[in-house]
Amino acid sequence: MDAILTIVIKTENDAFAGNPSHECARILRQLADKMEESGLFQVGLYRQLLDINGNVVGLMEIEDAN
Repeated sequence: MDAILTIVIKTENDAFAGNPSHECARILRQLADKMEESGLFQVGLYRQLLDINGNVVGLMEIEDAN
């Protein structure tokens, strides 16, 4: 399957103050764990990404590369 995986994280809120790399890594680690556990990687898959405070700060989307 030819697909495009897009991950967008906006780092403009309080969860990223001080050490944004820590919060970005936490979000990506959580996403990676969920992807590995579910085994899902299919075109059309979309997931909102949440910061440590439960706020939506980004998205993950899988699109058809063609």
